[in-house]
Amino acid sequence: MKNLRAITAILLVALILFTSACGNNSKQEAEKEIKSESALTDKNEVIEETKNKSDDKKIVIGSKPMPEGIILGEILALLVEKNTDISVTRQFELGATPILHEAIMNAEIDAFPEYTGTGWMTILKEEPLNDSEELYNQVKKSYEDEYNLTWSSRIGFNNTYTIIVNNSTAEKYNVNTISVLAAVCDQLIFGANGDFYERADGFPYIEEQYGMNFAQTDDIDIGIKYQACVEDKIQATTAFTTDGYLSENKVKSLEDDKQIFAIYDAAFVIRQEILEKYPELEDVLKLTEGLINNQEMQKLNYEAQVEGKVHEDIAKDFLIEKGLLK
Repeated sequence: MKNLRAITAILLVALILFTSACGNNSKQEAEKEIKSESALTDKNEVIEETKNKSDDKKIVIGSKPMPEGIILGEILALLVEKNTDISVTRQFELGATPILHEAIMNAEIDAFPEYTGTGWMTILKEEPLNDSEELYNQVKKSYEDEYNLTWSSRIGFNNTYTIIVNNSTAEKYNVNTISVLAAVCDQLIFGANGDFYERADGFPYIEEQYGMNFAQTDDIDIGIKYQACVEDKIQATTAFTTDGYLSENKVKSLEDDKQIFAIYDAAFVIRQEILEKYPELEDVLKLTEGLINNQEMQKLNYEAQVEGKVHEDIAKDFLIEKGLLK
């Protein structure tokens, strides 16, 4: 009887040990399965992250090497970043129009700020058009037909040539237009850099169109002509209508009442392919239509050229002021 009890006790202990071992094995197997599933999930997440990274939406925006072009490029870049999930690479200060045109044709950049007159005459090699609407429509159609590039709506300013006089001259002769200047210019000194006197669309052209005959014409370095005009060493010179220093109001920009100067309305040139790929860019480009007038562009250029502000900060502050950024 005692032996039977002993055998029963031994069997019971063995059963307990066997059950415990099986439980531990099951637990270990379960843990292994959980770890395996976790590793698979981590692997899938890495694969998905890599896939998403490879599918990132990107565009490249270029610009000319001048404050105005960089500021406009920044404005477009900031609006794209604010209103879409497209990342922007900035390739600013690439070079003049021919370099930018080659870059966009090679898909090295996707968009850049340009001027209708520049595209029409420099790229398309056409004669000047003095009707803003016709010029825009013609250059837009030609770019689409020949290059598969398109133009955004115009930004709102025309950066063309102008003649400026200092304030004392403007007040003394009541000068508001180039025609009025022509009537009194035989008493005044005109100053400009040497190239301007030789260019077909420079001084000879203005002189002929307005019948000018200045008392004296001086060859003066382009970098000091503005200050020379302010100091009355010369009374008249040339400028661009969005030059930053014009916002100081120390000189007067005269109306081209005969409309002889070519039109240079600003807009963005963009690849048709990128618009088809990211149609949401259409709405972003619409935000730039009529966004900046000549006086505002003068001010933005002044902040860069004279006050030395960072281009991105200038663009940000302007867009905040317009309610397009917070």
